[in-house]
Amino acid sequence: MEMHTLKRVLELAPELRRGWTYPKVTKDWTSKRWAKLPMRAALIGMRARLPGLAAEKLPQFGVEAMWVYHPLVSARLARICDIAGVELIAWTVDDLPRMRQLVDAGVHGIVSNDPRLFAQL
Repeated sequence: MEMHTLKRVLELAPELRRGWTYPKVTKDWTSKRWAKLPMRAALIGMRARLPGLAAEKLPQFGVEAMWVYHPLVSARLARICDIAGVELIAWTVDDLPRMRQLVDAGVHGIVSNDPRLFAQL
């Protein structure tokens, strides 16, 4: 999540694969009842802005993967990642219909708390 850390890892061990996690969060704000409406508005704005941000930043960061909170993933973001040669990993998805949407959008990987969903996918 920290850009200075990604840069430092690149300097110290360039052979290691690095990934950029977005957004930088420390709590699951979507689980807070009072935060649901403001979070929904914030996620809409972030989802619209993220492909442009990724197009600008991915070449600078020198990462091999971008790990993105799944509501922010779009087909446009997946195309940007493909162009940049970066794997797009969606986290954390515990809903089969959403997993299917993400695969159709072009993600390269999905993180889930329920591995049984992958057999159905």
